[in-house]
Amino acid sequence: MYTIVSVSIDRRVKIVAQGDFDIRGETTFGPDDKRHILRWSTNFAHPYPIFKEMPYQLVPFYFTISDRLLGQNLTLGYHIQAPGCFKQNHGFLEIGPSRQMHPTFRAECRHLHMPPN
Repeated sequence: MYTIVSVSIDRRVKIVAQGDFDIRGETTFGPDDKRHILRWSTNFAHPYPIFKEMPYQLVPFYFTISDRLLGQNLTLGYHIQAPGCFKQNHGFLEIGPSRQMHPTFRAECRHLHMPPN
């Protein structure tokens, strides 16, 4: 058993603390969409289930932005993968002029379930 949690965030942010995540470099999601990839993985030694009420809380990662990014949309996404399951979503995080955050995720989200043996 394993679980993989990946977070992708706009490469214009500066990651200052990675928490439980490993920084896996950058990847391109599309034109003008390059993101840092942070990843956490585990084997069955950690508590399950991860998709319903996850009893295990990840240590958060922290990032900063420069003032020139205020009022712009920053790309953000995640995917969670375990045997027979996959969930993902991507969207934007707008940092307003007063430094308030407004997340907007797309409605698309996939769930894959393996048939029982």
